[in-house]
Amino acid sequence: MRIDFGTNFDLESVKKHRHSSPVDSGFFTYDGTDWRGEPDTLSDPENEIRVIEDNDSQLISGLLHRADPNSKVKDYCYALTFVYDTGYATAGVCSVRKDRLKPWQDLLTQGAIIHYKP
Repeated sequence: MRIDFGTNFDLESVKKHRHSSPVDSGFFTYDGTDWRGEPDTLSDPENEIRVIEDNDSQLISGLLHRADPNSKVKDYCYALTFVYDTGYATAGVCSVRKDRLKPWQDLLTQGAIIHYKP
């Protein structure tokens, strides 16, 4: 699983969302009301995108289905994004078979596994 860090949005950007400042982690976008998968992904109907909010962070996770109409490539990704006061971290693992992502989903939905201390 690869983890990328970014600073083009932070927790304040999410809490005070303005449509002129997009919130996009590469796997998830925030529209001011809800977190959704990227426009080229579909949320898996059996596994809704989950958001765990704390005073100083948000953890967004979910199973997404990607389908590229140009290349005909289809796969599934279990992704998570952690938003904190100075930026965010995002990670995902992808597979052509959804069942291969079940261990990741089971591990990462058992409770808070990421702790952030400023």
